[in-house]
Amino acid sequence: MNAAFDESPTQAPPSPTKTQAKERDRFFTTMRAGAVFALMVVHWGWAVIIDNLSGTGMDTAYGWHFMAWATWLFAWIPPVWLGMFGALNRNAAQGSLRSFYRKRYTRLLVPYYVFAAVMVSAQLILWGTGVGQCGGNGPSDNGWFSMNPLKALTWLVPFPHFDCFGMTMAPLWFLSAFLILTAVFPFFARIYENDRYRIPFLVLLAGSPLFFDAVNYVTGHTTDPLPPVYILQVLAVWGLFGYGGFFYADRYQDRPSVRRWFPWAFVGFSLFTAVLAAGPYPDAYWSSTHGNQFPPTMAYVTAGLAAASLLLWARDAIVRLSLVRGVRGFVDWLERYNYTIYLWHMVPLLVTVWVVTWLGLQPTIDSWPIVLQRVLWFLVPWPVLVLLVKIFAPAERWGFPPKWWVRRREARRTTSVTVPTGEGEVRTSPASSSG
Repeated sequence: MNAAFDESPTQAPPSPTKTQAKERDRFFTTMRAGAVFALMVVHWGWAVIIDNLSGTGMDTAYGWHFMAWATWLFAWIPPVWLGMFGALNRNAAQGSLRSFYRKRYTRLLVPYYVFAAVMVSAQLILWGTGVGQCGGNGPSDNGWFSMNPLKALTWLVPFPHFDCFGMTMAPLWFLSAFLILTAVFPFFARIYENDRYRIPFLVLLAGSPLFFDAVNYVTGHTTDPLPPVYILQVLAVWGLFGYGGFFYADRYQDRPSVRRWFPWAFVGFSLFTAVLAAGPYPDAYWSSTHGNQFPPTMAYVTAGLAAASLLLWARDAIVRLSLVRGVRGFVDWLERYNYTIYLWHMVPLLVTVWVVTWLGLQPTIDSWPIVLQRVLWFLVPWPVLVLLVKIFAPAERWGFPPKWWVRRREARRTTSVTVPTGEGEVRTSPASSSG
């Protein structure tokens, strides 16, 4: 992680003190931890749980019954998570394409396929035994939440895929973003290294959603953009936040000429977002019907830039909070196992719902005030999450091919012996273990 901060921009800022460097790294740690925690707040503590023994799922209308404006409180998650991903990959993206892709895709995909293997196995067992929605007892018109051996193959692609559990599919859109950004980061890094194009490219990415929004409006595809437009819009917005991480890695936020603009940027982008949401754009940041997240609109971008400006403005206070006794260890744990927590975080909630339903407590909980229900669903799954992290976090360190296979191949090479042949030639063969 620290390697992301070793680079200096072409016009280097003043060298930071040791204290500043420590705080900067700590801010990185805290923001990555905060992003995954906030994601769990949304998925565990916000959404309504649906379980009728036929299948489990979430009502993405978000059952706190807040007004749409409340969803904007989470506008900081994508720019922070994707931006930190960009900062983390800043140096490596400048090197060999082959090495970068091999290491980064191994790091992303091996833990995912471990997760997928467990999920698919569990769902196929339920399918084979005819249990619940996986066994074909769910609504016949909802093919996405069903399973069979053919549909299991869709898990080979990180997203989308069939998922009869109804919970583990949707959050994987972040993984899709990471995979796409990994593909384009080497090219973004080369643009970034050119002083002439560094800032214009940033402006182009930031402003392009306005063009795509106009295209979607003119063509009548505001809720279902044409695939080429959708792909370009997603790439531009996710790319904007990831590209912004390059600036963070090069310590632009430490420059006095930049820092003094954070409060003004926060106010300006917030007001612009409010105007857009009050005008032609959807009211909600995200929604089950038509929010600003899919496709990511200009309001999504300005809200994200406002949130990023606020967090950078409050960076010192955030760092101090993260060092408070009792908070520090939790922040470190969330950041250390960030990716494993992200992949597995919906499974503990799923298990909790199943146990509550099996115990016959679901009707009682449904009668509680909505706030108490949300507290229950947010607090109870934590022990299961800790257990899953302990079991599956090692997969983050696994390579491909596996280390045991590499060691075996190297051992065969080093234990080979040379034997003479009758014609004066030399033949190499593995040494006999029997001596």
